Amino acid sequence: MYGLERYLQYSDLIDNGTSKADCESKIRNIIISYSYETIIEALAYVAKTVGPSNALSDILNTQKLLFRFHYKQERVVVHREATNVLFQFVFSMRPIIYGIRTEVNWRDIYILYLLVNDFINFCFDHNAERSGDLVMFFNSSKSVRYLEDRVDIRAKAFLFSEYYKKINLLNDSIYNDLVVQNLGCSFDEFFGALADLRQNSKFLYSLYDKFAVIDVSDIYGSWSRQNLTLAIPDAFLFLEKYPLIKIKDKYLVTDASNLINLSYSYLYSLFYEHRKNDFKSLFGKMVVEPVVIELIENVFVNYQIKKINVEKKGFEYADAGILFNDIIILFEIKSTYLRRDLLFANLQSFEKHFNDRLVKKEGVSQQFGKLKIIEESYETFCRVANIPLRKYKILPVLLFYDEIVGSFYASRYMSSCFNDMIKYENANFTNFVMMNSIVMTFTELYRLLKSNKAKNDKFMMLTSYSKSRSQYPLNMFLNRKKYL
Repeated sequence: MYGLERYLQYSDLIDNGTSKADCESKIRNIIISYSYETIIEALAYVAKTVGPSNALSDILNTQKLLFRFHYKQERVVVHREATNVLFQFVFSMRPIIYGIRTEVNWRDIYILYLLVNDFINFCFDHNAERSGDLVMFFNSSKSVRYLEDRVDIRAKAFLFSEYYKKINLLNDSIYNDLVVQNLGCSFDEFFGALADLRQNSKFLYSLYDKFAVIDVSDIYGSWSRQNLTLAIPDAFLFLEKYPLIKIKDKYLVTDASNLINLSYSYLYSLFYEHRKNDFKSLFGKMVVEPVVIELIENVFVNYQIKKINVEKKGFEYADAGILFNDIIILFEIKSTYLRRDLLFANLQSFEKHFNDRLVKKEGVSQQFGKLKIIEESYETFCRVANIPLRKYKILPVLLFYDEIVGSFYASRYMSSCFNDMIKYENANFTNFVMMNSIVMTFTELYRLLKSNKAKNDKFMMLTSYSKSRSQYPLNMFLNRKKYL
């Protein structure tokens, strides 16, 4: 994914190499040789066939099905990012320049994927002037959303279903009223329709028509009117906004994961737009935190691993805490979702925006400040937690909704920021042993829930990850170590 080392490229099959401009020219020429609707339908067929799976065996079997031949090497050609970028090329050109071919030559589609793999690699920001964890984190964050698989999708479906159950419990009719006004159905009817996204019901598509669909005749005009701060291959926001294309009476899915993500995140956007002043904080405190804390308890707590109290008279040492033997894990839960247009513009804007939001303002600095208070009032902390007064090891965990922190080097970069704060403020933790801080995502927590490992083992997995200071995201680290 990062640098496309594992994807077969056009340049792998020719002797004299290629260039970004040459790839772009060849891609456009193949695309416009077909009719506008034909090439859209062909790419949508690939997207539907590949689906949300990232399993190598699934993708290789899909390629054999699509292209009708076997590979000398087990190399991935088709993948979600490539399809996404090819759609961007299609949408960026006027329909009037397209050809009249309506019968798809799948050899052409195969060549398109080889070319776009090279094109993406040329666009990859190798950033020779700078190196280190931040640059690797920045580069990998561009593609992390394409690492989602079926488990991630089930995790999001589970989490959002639980969130909306909590919203229902708030007993505020405004939320149901907003759904009725905008979708023409009740809150419960909407979730009933989403219960099985594969049902292809007319009712479900009638809902999607209101927020997820663009008619094929409107694509180029809408594409041209948008504020394209990101160039191809990073102009993906349009596809996230419109994961379904309507051609006459057919609905074509451009990306299954985008469709499912939008299906569940749409209501949050609707509620936030109506209640900008208070919904974000209400959603974080009254909805997300209770759901995630319950999930933490279900993943870890048993007769040996104890949930500890972390709140005293309205002050929280953490959002959640657990204790096993002499190790305390303190969780800080963040429902923050970073703006994609700022994240992917360039390294400088990425660094500034990420650090302003999740290092200086909240996240790292917030957790660091609470740990200083624990150090200063350690006896009080142990009394509040109802644990014996002795020297514990404390593992700080930042737990995020945003998949950006599931990127390569994210945990190591943020741990470095944490250590830099300790040095800058000359902080001295003597009452407890500070372990390397780590970050993880809600979906990684869900994966632990679904793992058949013992709860004690799951606890120790996090401590192993902390000790490793691995460049891998937690889920990949656990899989590589065969912990999951």
